[in-house]
Amino acid sequence: MKKLCTLLMLSCVLAFGVEFKCSLMVKGGQLEKVLFGCSSNGTSGYDRKLDIPAPPMGMNSGVIGWHVPNEDKQFILYQDMRGETLPQIWKLDCRIYRSNPIKLSWDPATLPKGLDFAIRIGEEQWIDMRESKALDVKETCFVEVKVVQKQAESK
Repeated sequence: MKKLCTLLMLSCVLAFGVEFKCSLMVKGGQLEKVLFGCSSNGTSGYDRKLDIPAPPMGMNSGVIGWHVPNEDKQFILYQDMRGETLPQIWKLDCRIYRSNPIKLSWDPATLPKGLDFAIRIGEEQWIDMRESKALDVKETCFVEVKVVQKQAESK
C-alpha cells in the first residue's frame, strides 16, 4: 500500500509538474546570490516577467549569471525560471576576476523534497547537492545545475 501511495504521489507531481525556486549564494562575483527554479509560466528561453537579467560586472569582482538557452541575446540572468517539466539543466556562467575563485554555496535543507539536485563544473562528475553544500570555481567556466524527479525507492 505504501508503494502504491508513493507511486500515485509521484505520478501526480509528474502530471502537473513542479514549481520551486532555489538560490545559490555567491562569493567573488558581482552578485551575492543567483536564483533558479521551475514555474508554470516559465519556458526554456527568456521570460520577461520571470527571468531577471544580472547587473554588469562590478569593480574587482568576477561575473556570474545564468546562461539563457535558445536565445541570440548576449546577456546573463540573476534569476532563471524554467517550465515545470523535469529534468532541467541550468548553465551558470562563471568568469573569475584575476585569480580570485568564485565560491558557490547552498543549504541542502532548503532544497525541495521529491527532487534530486546535482551540480558540476564543466564536464566533471555530478555532485549531489544534498550531500555537499559548497563548490569552488577556480577558473572561468560553466557550472551546471541539474534537477530531476527523485526516483521512488524500492523495498
